Amino acid sequence: MKRPFLPKPQQSKPAVNLLGLALFFLFFILGCNRSSEAPSVEEESAPQQQGTLVCNEECAAKGQCGTNISSDQPVILGHSEYPSLQDHQMTFQAEYTLPIIDTKEEVIQVLSTGEQFPHTFFLLQRADQQTGWVAGWCLNPQ
Repeated sequence: MKRPFLPKPQQSKPAVNLLGLALFFLFFILGCNRSSEAPSVEEESAPQQQGTLVCNEECAAKGQCGTNISSDQPVILGHSEYPSLQDHQMTFQAEYTLPIIDTKEEVIQVLSTGEQFPHTFFLLQRADQQTGWVAGWCLNPQ
């Protein structure tokens, strides 16, 4: 049985083939000339801000500090994952100056009155390299 049509042999287009070959070599040469070292960029690193933790009247009144029972030393309450005024997971020694890693402003709502106001929380790094958020009432930024 005969086929009703025969496939046409593909004709090569010399201009397309030549262009493809030229692009291949161009990208190959450009890739070979790339240096393995990234260019050094002089970055001006801003001095890291620090803050001193304090268990003052306002911090204590908001329930954000207290006394460590075993050492009888004041501590600031913090949260390791996010800014929080409750469900604290960690403590910071009061009267210590620590680096401030980040700040975040949150809207606080007083449940008894419904009043809302913005408040800044600070992400601090302890000497043991753990980080945690503390309320701004308990920190004196320097």
